Amino acid sequence: MSTTITFGALQEHRAVYEPLIEAFNAQQLEMQVRFVALDDVRRTTEGQERREQLRAIAEAADTAYPFTNGAVADEAALFQDLLPLINADQGFDQNDYLPGALQSTSDQALYALPRTISVPVLSYNKTLWDERGLPPPSPDWAWNQMRVAALRLTERSYGQITTYGMIDQGDGLLFMSGELLRNDSSITQRSAADIRIDAPWNRTVLSEMPALVSDGTVYIDRNRASNLNSLSQVIRSGKVGMWPTGLLPLPADVPFEIGTAAYPVMPLPFFSSRDQYVISRGTAYPELAWRWLAFLSKQVTAPTEAALDFTLTVPARRSVAVQSGYWDAIGPEVAAAVEATLARPAAPSSTLATTVWWLREPLHQVVFEGEAIADALAQAQTAYETWQNDQQTAQGVTPDAPLIVATAAPDTSPGVTQIVFATEQFNSDALRQQAELFQRQRPDISVEITAQGGQFSVVDLAATADCFGLAGPPATSGAELLDLQPLLDGDARQPAADIPPALLALYRQQGRLVALPHAVSFRVMAYNRELFDAAGLNYPTENWTLDTLVGSARQLQQEIGGQGYGFALHGGVSNGVLTFLDLADAQAVAMRDQQITLQFTQPEVLAAIQRYVELLQTSSPHQQLSGYANSPNESTIVQQLQNGEIALWFDTTAGLPIQQVGQQIGLAPLPLKNNALLPRTIGANGLAIAADTPHPQACWDWITFLNERPPSVPGAFPARQSLSESQEFQATVAPDAVAVYNTYLMALDQPPVQSDNWELQSFETPLDPFWFFRAVDRALQGGDLERELAEAQRLTEQFLDCTRGGTPGPDCAVQVDPKYQGWKNATLPAFSR
Repeated sequence: MSTTITFGALQEHRAVYEPLIEAFNAQQLEMQVRFVALDDVRRTTEGQERREQLRAIAEAADTAYPFTNGAVADEAALFQDLLPLINADQGFDQNDYLPGALQSTSDQALYALPRTISVPVLSYNKTLWDERGLPPPSPDWAWNQMRVAALRLTERSYGQITTYGMIDQGDGLLFMSGELLRNDSSITQRSAADIRIDAPWNRTVLSEMPALVSDGTVYIDRNRASNLNSLSQVIRSGKVGMWPTGLLPLPADVPFEIGTAAYPVMPLPFFSSRDQYVISRGTAYPELAWRWLAFLSKQVTAPTEAALDFTLTVPARRSVAVQSGYWDAIGPEVAAAVEATLARPAAPSSTLATTVWWLREPLHQVVFEGEAIADALAQAQTAYETWQNDQQTAQGVTPDAPLIVATAAPDTSPGVTQIVFATEQFNSDALRQQAELFQRQRPDISVEITAQGGQFSVVDLAATADCFGLAGPPATSGAELLDLQPLLDGDARQPAADIPPALLALYRQQGRLVALPHAVSFRVMAYNRELFDAAGLNYPTENWTLDTLVGSARQLQQEIGGQGYGFALHGGVSNGVLTFLDLADAQAVAMRDQQITLQFTQPEVLAAIQRYVELLQTSSPHQQLSGYANSPNESTIVQQLQNGEIALWFDTTAGLPIQQVGQQIGLAPLPLKNNALLPRTIGANGLAIAADTPHPQACWDWITFLNERPPSVPGAFPARQSLSESQEFQATVAPDAVAVYNTYLMALDQPPVQSDNWELQSFETPLDPFWFFRAVDRALQGGDLERELAEAQRLTEQFLDCTRGGTPGPDCAVQVDPKYQGWKNATLPAFSR
């Protein structure tokens, strides 16, 4: 009988590792490897200390590809020391690894096997260097030479910086690392106990940094809002002499020639993270686990264009780099810089890294806030000592409990069909309970529940699971999904008449039913009964008009005064703009024959948005629009709702769970237009089956089992009317929620209000909503609405013209507007994992 060990990784990596597991298992007689998804581990440990996350990983699987960033250092309590296993394996070629890749820790152990290593490489503007008469960087140049180059590259004109010498991460910490080493070369030899944030050499460096920033030698963003997109735009302008290569992925379309070089020799503290595999200290089979990792280390498992933040990610094994075509992909000049860096590896200095980290706040205070250096350093020293004491206390309170790795699920008996069902993280535990109940009823089918984390597409789901849940209609053609109509027609357990036709229509594409509606949530008007009663106003109904809504909100504001607000939006202020436009019969966008026509400046559009802006200005807590840009949403609204300070607001039953609606909070339908629903009033979660699954009937039996029970989706009604209208289910929800459901159910008999406004929120069209919502945002903050909308229409039309020419959306967005901060076409760093 063979032994089964587990390999843990995120579900998104299943498609990469399962074929390798299958190939490995085919070669083994005494062992087998089984994939274990770590998404639940990530969910349950979110916000915890990294060591707690690593411990949870070590308990979840015998071997793992951790989802946390950074090297696994000095974790003897959690992971196996791999050096004895490596030394005992005569077939393991340590010389195949790049220099420094198998570097041991302070106790001469190796707790992780690197898959890749991150190599810092420098890019520079050759045109600027030639203009300044600077020779190209040599492979062995020193920090002082780099510093002199940055000084000579800097240029000012009429008191303004026209060229920066260097950009690092936008915070100046890398440049400050070099300055610390220049002033105190012994810092890397000190122990953590000797760290003094207020040391004299730190004071010297801080005294020099304001001049280096003000003359442009190093760029620091005073607003601390730098991201890859904003920094790359500064570089693309041709106004920067040097930058980390990862900031501008190569090849880059810029009007100057780019060179690549190695960094000066220094223990760069920000580039020490490694991509790695680990073996849990709790495994009962370390030798078998090593056999799997040794096999895995030889496989190509990632794209070659692996830019991670500000570094280049290089396969740790030379043979894998050659096999993957890595060196050819990055080109000879970049390859030479990488090889020069690897030829002289410098061990990362935790002392330098810690010092620089705790100097980040004093740096900002001294450079931009005028804080005295002594005061800023004293505050940082106090904060550092407090942190040290907290760390020591935490380490001494509770010793680590023994590690026990979760037992691998037993092999299923012959004749049992195994299917994988993917779902969102929030309801995975409930679905596992349902799967256990299902398997008791159907012992011939085994369901593995995997939780999806982050963003994922229907294509990804169909590639990694047999069947899965969908949060809404797919944005693709649905070709990846099985047509469920034949299965539905032939199954008496699921009468189609039990699901409203309008819900089925949400998942019909080109005559195919690509998902079975499972759960229904609604957009609603929520209100505070006490505040309405105090104002002497009737509660909202579906017969309200835009005039009723605005008038009631203003009257409520007058009654509440300074103690609260008459109106608010929960879950993104930008959605309220589109609802106002629909209520006013105003169309900011028109779709004709698949062509987009912008109508931002039409009189009815201007009038509707002006009413919206005035309502927010006079009767709401919203001082700016949220949810349309790469910026945090307003965080105070939830607290104000909980405090009973808001009288009326737009919400969803998912945002305000229907089980929590009680004596104080009431729900009402959104206003109907001629007894028809406004667009996006109804949202349906669906259950889908991958088109190429080998087990369509098993998946159908599973999802019909789910559809015979109330959904585990917060704030949702079952899609099946017989369940939603059952006394058992309605006893679990508030009467207001039932009344909203009944109102919407009657309105579902006719088509919803036709509106193209929601194309502004669609992933399926090239239209980018950023400039439209920014215009409304600027008007909310006092700008001229008509002028802002005219500007928004001009920029959006330029953007659409650009994309029609074949240029990618992210490139068009920043070409049209260098200050673009939207979410739809944001430029994100490539991520190899």
